[in-house]
Amino acid sequence: MRKRNIKTKQQKYKGSITIFAALSFMLIAQFIFTMLEVSRTIEVRKTLQMNTESVLESIFANYCSPLWEEYRLLGTSVVNSDGDLSFNNVQAQLQNLTDVNLGGREKSLLAGTSMLTAKMTDANFEEFLLMTDDNGAVFQEVVCAYMKENLTYETARTIYDNLNDMKNAKDQYGDAGNSIDTARDSINEAREEERRKQEEFKNQAEDTKKKGKDSSKKKKQLPKMKGISGRKTRTISSKSNKVQTAETSVEIPDEEENILDIVSETKKNGVLSLVLSSDATLSNSTISLDNSVSHRTLEKGNAEREGSDDWYSDVLLNQYFNNYFSCYTNQKSGHHMKYELEYLVAGKGEDAENLRMVIKELMAVREAVNMASIVTMEDKQAEALAMAVTLVGFTLNPAAIAFVKYAILAAWAFVESVLDLRTLLQGGKIPIIKTNHTWTSNLSELPSLLSGWSKAKESSTGFDYQSHMAALLLMQNNGKVCMRAMDMQEATVCNVEGYEDFKMDRVMVDAKVCATYEYSPVFLGFVTLVEKKMNNFRIQQTSRYSYLVGKEGV
Repeated sequence: MRKRNIKTKQQKYKGSITIFAALSFMLIAQFIFTMLEVSRTIEVRKTLQMNTESVLESIFANYCSPLWEEYRLLGTSVVNSDGDLSFNNVQAQLQNLTDVNLGGREKSLLAGTSMLTAKMTDANFEEFLLMTDDNGAVFQEVVCAYMKENLTYETARTIYDNLNDMKNAKDQYGDAGNSIDTARDSINEAREEERRKQEEFKNQAEDTKKKGKDSSKKKKQLPKMKGISGRKTRTISSKSNKVQTAETSVEIPDEEENILDIVSETKKNGVLSLVLSSDATLSNSTISLDNSVSHRTLEKGNAEREGSDDWYSDVLLNQYFNNYFSCYTNQKSGHHMKYELEYLVAGKGEDAENLRMVIKELMAVREAVNMASIVTMEDKQAEALAMAVTLVGFTLNPAAIAFVKYAILAAWAFVESVLDLRTLLQGGKIPIIKTNHTWTSNLSELPSLLSGWSKAKESSTGFDYQSHMAALLLMQNNGKVCMRAMDMQEATVCNVEGYEDFKMDRVMVDAKVCATYEYSPVFLGFVTLVEKKMNNFRIQQTSRYSYLVGKEGV
């Protein structure tokens, strides 16, 4: 009896231990499942971050192909079916790509089996940049990001120094050409003044004869008399333009012999016919500017970015234009305008008009550069001085002679510049700063050089037409140039089938996306303490992608 009672007690004791163990096991299981869910959540967050980056990158991988093929510029259009700026289609693409990646679709092979299944419920573009933002600053940054991979810093520095030499010469001697007209007017005034004085001397001599004085005595007394002008009295030959004094005899040159007159009249008539051969064929391409990028009201991005504005970015931008834009000496097939570089400078709707204006600008640059060269050549200064003495030496005014000498040098530089442009427009190269060895024209031959078809000496180490265009672009406002560049690119892309409605201000180059995901709990479903059905978890992941710097997770 006693033994049975002991056994019963033992059985009760063992039963109580089993119940405790069961309760303990439930708690442990709940803890384990909770930890598993936490671990799953951590892994889901990582997966969703990678998905956000990958799907955003996929959107940017869908760039505009013609824009890249023709201009090596990356940008993706964000438009709706009507061609208006809209992110609806892009957001739908992000969600569809997420469904494929994470098994969010019902028919997905991963649906119901993957521990990382989630669905993107929303994708908000919190920040974005368009190609046309900040008055072309974003465009320039995109260009520089590409060109830095193709142009070394050292090469860029050399290019900048050479281009800057032309710019500095333009700043120093840009007004030299104006001296030609001024000197011409001064010479004509001096001639008229001298003729007036000759007439006064003649009248004085005639009055003396009327008084019945002896002619031989008049000739002896005349050098001792004072003229009306206060200088020594002169003897005038009525059959010539010679003016004779006791010290010198100077001939007033005929007007047709004055190179300043020839150059002045030539400049008034324009120089296009002087630098283009008669058989040259000009492009007749045109562009409507009314609805172009540089003239219409543009869409705006909502992101802020500090653009670069230094010599390095200027050189990268100019070299990009030289490499990928069409011009008179390097016309590219498939581009809407044949003279794109010329349009960047002039901004007119016709190729021919842009070329005319660019030639005028190039003449001004070459005149200044050649003026900077010729003032250092002593032999040419001596020739100019001799001609100045011939033209205005009769005035006996050193300041007038010096000024006319300077004007003759300017006229000489103009003729040399005409020869330079003939060489450049035919694809040749010329040095920026010239020496006696590389100088082409002679002072005595200037009229014939203008009327003929001589060219400047070529130099294998010189600069071609496109390099001179880069110098012109360096003198322009970058914002204006960039907007005009996008005019050309937009017009070219619109000529491609399927891209007729393409707009540069609908092209995205940088974006920050905040994606919202939902996923269902897995392991918490085994936790019996949770009485109510749990709602789906919601997670937000942010990522940025940019053609400027690549992708960066935020």
